[in-house]
Amino acid sequence: MEDYFSRQIPSNEEEATQKKLIDRYRIFEVHESKMLFKAFSILKNKEDAEDVVSTIKCRFLGLSDKKFAKIRNVQSYLVGAAANGCKDHFKKESRRKRRFAVHKELYLLDLAPFELRF
Repeated sequence: MEDYFSRQIPSNEEEATQKKLIDRYRIFEVHESKMLFKAFSILKNKEDAEDVVSTIKCRFLGLSDKKFAKIRNVQSYLVGAAANGCKDHFKKESRRKRRFAVHKELYLLDLAPFELRF
């Protein structure tokens, strides 16, 4: 039986990976307010702006070392990613609205499959 004090000590490679992740998170925190401002100025909705920024956070923290090394200006990269994330949000929203409109028409015509009915 393994108790709390007898856990394996992390290797140097794991420590290095944790430090990189912590450093990236700190870098992200520095620019997070700028990203939120940009996303809110485009979307005009606080919750959607926060969703976009949290998605970018996951992608940024998951970047490979090779891709991260190619970033020359982190602030412009993150703010640009926020703008692109807003565009993606608009695309997803318009697709959702179109899909809902088609399902609504099918429902009104009584042609919708049973699982799509409200």
